[in-house]
Amino acid sequence: MLKKSNDLIIKEKILSMILGGIVGDVLGVPFEFKKGDSFKITEMVGNGTHNQPLGTYSDDTSLTMCLIENIIENGDENTLLEKFKLYLEEGYWAPFGKCFDIGITTRRAIQKYKKGIIANKCGSNSEYDNGNGALMRISPLVPIINKRNTNSIFKYNNYVKYKIDLVKSICEITHRHPRSTLACIIYIEFMNSLFDNIDKFIAYEKTKKIIKSYFNKKDFLGKDEFKKEFNHFHRILGNNIYTYNINEIYSTGYVIHSLEAAMWCFLKYDNYKDTVFNAINLGDDTDTIGFITGTMAGLYYGINSIPKDWINNIKDIEKIKNKCEQFYNYI
Repeated sequence: MLKKSNDLIIKEKILSMILGGIVGDVLGVPFEFKKGDSFKITEMVGNGTHNQPLGTYSDDTSLTMCLIENIIENGDENTLLEKFKLYLEEGYWAPFGKCFDIGITTRRAIQKYKKGIIANKCGSNSEYDNGNGALMRISPLVPIINKRNTNSIFKYNNYVKYKIDLVKSICEITHRHPRSTLACIIYIEFMNSLFDNIDKFIAYEKTKKIIKSYFNKKDFLGKDEFKKEFNHFHRILGNNIYTYNINEIYSTGYVIHSLEAAMWCFLKYDNYKDTVFNAINLGDDTDTIGFITGTMAGLYYGINSIPKDWINNIKDIEKIKNKCEQFYNYI
């Protein structure tokens, strides 16, 4: 049997990560805001909370696709926020050409941008602005960062600084509080290990060690703003999130709850379908928890683990696949 080339493997990883997230989003859209004990998902359905047809995805997918496109076009933070504005106002990258869902903090950042404020100053930095709106759309940075590890053409010699600066630049256009940024850094570091085919429990332990080592470096500027946030992540960084009981897991839009819920589901279950079903059955912010969890499970278990009929149900699936192909070629 011929072995797959490394390039083909990378291509499949990108597709399985992105489609894994989108399928989780589509599965979760009909149940958003519903309590976990009020329903039980057993199949992909439509209608529900937003009364949208089968295959409809939310802003999680739309803004992720905006980021992918912006990367391909070598755009910056301003061009990315311009795409977000087009999504809100004109339904750019929205299913059926109309935005039906967007986070409050992201909307506020777009409004600031429309007033002429530069993108990297548009994000809100209050402690009460730590929703999951940046975490949900940042997965495309995973293959970019992973590629950097073996590519010498990047201008940063310090790989740690490069990773953190990149995550900050994308996160902070909407969410500028260090708690949101740290959640994104943890997620990206964990996903980076999964991209390297590391066992998920080993990847989790590696992530905890790496994150702690980053912010213990004496020469790391800005480390203090993140270190003071560590206590908020004690269930992930200090303990083992997967040891908690289900009644201790909260699937709200709070960025820490979202990251905890996604990692808990991913580490608890051993296949894509059970992982995303259980993520959505937690209730509340079902589309975003489904998306974040889906990126983990899709990347880890591979494209063949995602039911083909679920993928085919996604609105504009060929357009999405074509953009992922362009993204792969860019990388």
